[in-house]
This record gives sequence, structure tokens and C-alpha cells, in this order.
Amino acid sequence: MRGSFRHIWAVAMPMLLVKDLHAGYGDVPVLWGVELEVDRGEIACLVGSNGAGKTTLLRTLSGLLAPKSGSIVFDGENLRGAEPERILAAGIAQVPEGRRLFSAMSVRDNLLMGAHLRRDGAETIGRDLERMYGLFPILRDRQNQDAGTLSGGEQQMCAVARGLMSAPRLLVIDELSLGLAPAVVDQLCDALRLLNREGLTILVVEQDVATALELAHRAFVMDTGRVTRSGPCEALRNDPAIREAYLGVI
Repeated sequence: MRGSFRHIWAVAMPMLLVKDLHAGYGDVPVLWGVELEVDRGEIACLVGSNGAGKTTLLRTLSGLLAPKSGSIVFDGENLRGAEPERILAAGIAQVPEGRRLFSAMSVRDNLLMGAHLRRDGAETIGRDLERMYGLFPILRDRQNQDAGTLSGGEQQMCAVARGLMSAPRLLVIDELSLGLAPAVVDQLCDALRLLNREGLTILVVEQDVATALELAHRAFVMDTGRVTRSGPCEALRNDPAIREAYLGVI
């Protein structure tokens, strides 16, 4: 019975719960009491202008930046101040802004690097590698090329696939569409929708607010280090203040 109650509690809680998070660089504060939650099985997006603190928040969630105060709870586990390896092992994988591929390594080896913490066997990892090639067929064609020779869109597909190779429960993507052609962005969004339908929880951080609100179920708007608005994407798309500030509609 006790186990049943624990299961019910876990399902009811958000997968990711960030409360009153403060962080910065040295004596310079960037995040001021950030509050954010991501439910299991949803696509959430964090939007805002350049310099709003979005990437700093992701660096803090991934353990690359130690928070000053607040809490980061993932699936009931307190990860505040945890090392990046522990956070990845817990099930959070981040696709960083700028892709950060190993440019002199092949596409295949980049993807396998995403699985370096896994202990579920070469056969299972091999099946997931084939799954990535099915999701992004161009990566199969380019698998023996150095990642640095790929186009920008191909590099982003490789970066997303590398993140997925860690078998995450939460995939976090920083600037999904930055510098990419609309057709490539559409292909990436279609892949994320498919993964989400299969059960993957996703948090996308975007400057392109229109793309983010079209992709996600729920949005959080960040401004000067704080989350200032949140709600279903449809409601935010119709919010006059959001339309004027971020969508160019008055």
C-alpha cells in the first residue's frame, strides 16, 4: 500500500519543479527567484529576448552553474548543486546552444558519445542508434563524415540525436531554431512531436517565440531573470501583451 501511495504522489508531481531559484556569475546576479515546472509527457517552452537569463537557467539545471539558492527537483530527487554527470544519469539531457559537437569526430561517434553513461548493453544502444537514423535519415547518409563538415541543420539534428542517445526522460534544447532555415526547423519540430507522442518530456528554450508557441503545450515567458508569465501556449498566443512584445502584432 505504501508503494502505491508513493507511485500516486510521483505521478501527480511535476517531472521538473524549480522553486525560487537564484543564480549568477560571481557577484553578478542573473536569475531572480525563477519558478518553473514541467509535467510528464508535455512539451514546455521557455521564451524571452536575448539576455533574459534563459541559457543561465539551463546551465544551472544542467549543473554547469551552481545556484545561489532555491531548489531543483527532478522526479522527486533534489538536484540543486548536483554535478552534471549525476544530472545526466538522473535522466536530464541538454542540447546546448551552438550544438557543441565534436567536430573532428564522425557523426556516428558523436551519437555514441551521447550514450557514454549508459550501462544497458551494446545491443540496446545499437537499436537506439538505428532509431536516430530513422528519425533523421540524413545522419545515416553522413554517419562516417566528420561532424564539423555538416550543414547547420544537419549539425542540429546530430546534436538532438546525441542528446537522445543518453535515453533521457527530459530532453532540454537550448535555441532549437537558431540560424536554421524554416524547412529544417519544421523537420526538427515534427521529430520532437513524434518523440513526445511516444512519451518523451521536452523543454525547449527559444528566442523565436512564434515557433516555440506553435510547438509546445505550455509556455513560460522570461524577462530580466524572472518568469513573468506562464500558461497554455494558445492562451499566450492570444495575449495582447505577448503578441505586441514578441510576435510583432499590435
